[in-house]
Amino acid sequence: MRSHRIPKFLTNPWRASDGKFKVFSFKEKKISTENANYFFAENDIFTQKDEEFYNKNIETPLADFLNNISDAKTIKKSKNIIKVKNWKHIKAMHLLLISILERSSWFEGKKSSDFNDSNDFEYSMIRWNQENGLMILDASVIDKKYKLMFPEYGFCPIVFLTKENKPSVTFGVPILGDKILVTYKKNQHDPEDIKTFAVKGDFLFRVSVSNVGDKVIIHPDILEYASKQELSQTFLETRQNYCYQIDLCKELAKEQKKILGYNPKADGFWKSFLI
Repeated sequence: MRSHRIPKFLTNPWRASDGKFKVFSFKEKKISTENANYFFAENDIFTQKDEEFYNKNIETPLADFLNNISDAKTIKKSKNIIKVKNWKHIKAMHLLLISILERSSWFEGKKSSDFNDSNDFEYSMIRWNQENGLMILDASVIDKKYKLMFPEYGFCPIVFLTKENKPSVTFGVPILGDKILVTYKKNQHDPEDIKTFAVKGDFLFRVSVSNVGDKVIIHPDILEYASKQELSQTFLETRQNYCYQIDLCKELAKEQKKILGYNPKADGFWKSFLI
């Protein structure tokens, strides 16, 4: 059975006018056109039971949220951060992030199938939400024309410094073309630290270009005011700069571990992203 590891509705904002994806490959250093219906499709990754569970608990409530994201009953907005109010939407976002991030070698959390098989789904989600926070970073606050890329594996590492200048990392998933859904550990991350970096220049664009995978899907609006050659150069430079930033954080993490005993391995979900 053919399934989509990223829900199709989630990537609709990145479809060009012909319904296809315009994709930049870092290996080939060029932009190509790919069939949007097959880009995230794989065979036999989900059972029929999984598909029904995801449709009921992720796709239907999340599509409802995205269609009503400006509704004051749905969100609480503060500057460039959107906080979600509705419990069914919160559950769907947690499960979406888990279903995408569980394929990462850094992820140490539950598997989405753990919730599917659970006899007490609601209780499991409440416990998960007590430990893990959600927020949506809105890039359009910086610039109405600000658009993000959609990475090949669906998620973006977000590397930042805390108020104490300790390197930290969490992850997010782009939504709606100009927003990123972010997860964080409530007992280890301060959302204000992430927010501080999110409002700096092109930080969210760099995050969306990411350092993970070979390809990124280009938002069609960007193609209207930049040539393919200009975009290709921008993507290459952006990834290079973001990788450099991550390398600096890794070096800082090693020094802090050596001198202060700070261990970023214990920071959040991630095994070895920083060390």
